[in-house]
Amino acid sequence: MHHAAAFLVLTVLAGRGWPRLGPVALAALMLGAGIGIELIQGLPAIGRDADVWDVVADAVGIAAGLLVLRVWATRPVRG
Repeated sequence: MHHAAAFLVLTVLAGRGWPRLGPVALAALMLGAGIGIELIQGLPAIGRDADVWDVVADAVGIAAGLLVLRVWATRPVRG
């Protein structure tokens, strides 16, 4: 749950920070970050365990973040 929430927020922030980055590239970037984090956690010197389910949770958060960005981009501007 924490991974999904964190990657939802990170995906929305990255999407707003780099608006020219398309959704596929943004998803690839974010998923690469999630996989990288798990690979680093799997190093013996770190003392933690890598978990494939954390990457799955990251992917769920990324998908939710992309949905938020899509809704945000299609809502009418009021002013």
